[in-house]
Amino acid sequence: MQDGDRAGRGQSLHFAQAFGERGGENGAGAVQDVDLISTVRFSSKGDMIATGDKGGRVVLLKVVDENHELSQVEFKFWTQFQSHEPEFDYLKSMEIEEKINRICWLNQECGSRRLLSTNDKTIKLFRIDEREVARVETMRHGSNRNGIVNEPESVTPPKKLTLPKIKGKETVINSVCSKDYANAHAYHINSLSLSSDDETFLSADDLRVNLWHLERGNTGFNVLDIKPENMEDLNEVITCAEFHPENCNLFAISTSRASVKLMDLRTAALCDEAVREFDVPEDMVAKQSFFSEIVASIAGLKFSSNGRYFLTRDYETIRLWDLRRENEPLRVMPVFEQLNSRLVDLYENDCIFDRFQASFSHGGGSVVTGSYNGLFCLFSSSTGELQSAVEAAVDFVSGASGKRMYSLDELINEGIASSSAAELVEPTRRIMHVDASPTEDVFAVAAGPALYIFHSANNDSTCPTRQISSLTLGALCSNFVGTAPSVCSHVLDRMGTDVQNGFRLCLSLKVGCVDRISYSKDRQCRRV
Repeated sequence: MQDGDRAGRGQSLHFAQAFGERGGENGAGAVQDVDLISTVRFSSKGDMIATGDKGGRVVLLKVVDENHELSQVEFKFWTQFQSHEPEFDYLKSMEIEEKINRICWLNQECGSRRLLSTNDKTIKLFRIDEREVARVETMRHGSNRNGIVNEPESVTPPKKLTLPKIKGKETVINSVCSKDYANAHAYHINSLSLSSDDETFLSADDLRVNLWHLERGNTGFNVLDIKPENMEDLNEVITCAEFHPENCNLFAISTSRASVKLMDLRTAALCDEAVREFDVPEDMVAKQSFFSEIVASIAGLKFSSNGRYFLTRDYETIRLWDLRRENEPLRVMPVFEQLNSRLVDLYENDCIFDRFQASFSHGGGSVVTGSYNGLFCLFSSSTGELQSAVEAAVDFVSGASGKRMYSLDELINEGIASSSAAELVEPTRRIMHVDASPTEDVFAVAAGPALYIFHSANNDSTCPTRQISSLTLGALCSNFVGTAPSVCSHVLDRMGTDVQNGFRLCLSLKVGCVDRISYSKDRQCRRV
């Protein structure tokens, strides 16, 4: 079967890299909850990827610009730092988790990378600098032959003046928190969005949207507050807030009642009224049931790069809207209708409240999102059809599971309809956090503690960009180098033309620890 038949029509998704640890029965060990990735974000130039996890850490990946052999973008580990620590609010007797809810990249300033990260209550601005520092040979005139420093009274002045010598240079990466934006949200922060003026940004929680200036961390301005006088009258909450990519006066919010409201900061200091409101027509709403209101809550809101369109992602569907047409969406893309029959199981495991994200591809021709059981999907923006689906898992990309030979319908049926409830709710198999590069057809997909990089290409089995450059194989890594060729063959034989053409395979056990292995045509495995 040809790759074009497996991937579907139009563009298809191909595995490129993986970072992180693989847990589970066949992995290096059980996955810790603090290691699960909670957000993923590309920089505006597409040359950096930032991930945040439930342990409050931020990991940064950077494009490998010195390697010109590959025709596709390749990333490497750059640095990581601790963004937030667990706290306790003594006034409310409430614990504040260190989990990173959102990350927002800012433009570079004086060569420094800048980003915003937030947990439930506090937003922080970080500066990350990379510089070369000279290593100077230490001078110790007061030491004897054994290297022991003499007492001050016995120290004799040196007979000859010697200057310190530079032993070499080393690269140092410093991460410094330069500002805190705190004490402005009573509820959990769910959104961060930078304005097109690069000076202000929005933060939103369940009932309030605040406007901040980057240089004034002590003051935030409330621009929207939907909290009623009597909380019993509350019928919706804010789920997302996003600035318009071109007009710094416009921003949109989504609600739990499947509504999107476009606000204009020029109309009033407090935006109580929306300039446009986008609601799903009643005839397009599915038959009412016990789960209707839950699954209709919008979890993701994203503008296209030109600002003319935006998409929303709820539990079951993706909707593509035109800003000039409020009455109905342009496209409705069902994300695995097979989930409709599994809602009872998902509700009992609280998975029905999961918040899946979606994003436009570079150029806006496709929409990407994730689902359960490791499935990651690519939809056409023009037709709304599912173009490609892959499984963000080691066994799938290596071919060990045999699912790479499945057709598109067989893969979805195997991943959703035929899976048990325990497989669907496995935390390391939920693809909730995805993002697309703004400059390339490259996608970052978080699956538990691991980050997978995919790229889209035409359905051509001889496409030179189909290179597998990195793969997380957990426990197999220790057996791969310098051992029997049968271990290599078991995995590599299943990769078809990728290995036949001599493409290299990179194994990474942990972020920042990458061993490269070259698999040549003479079937000899050696370390690069």
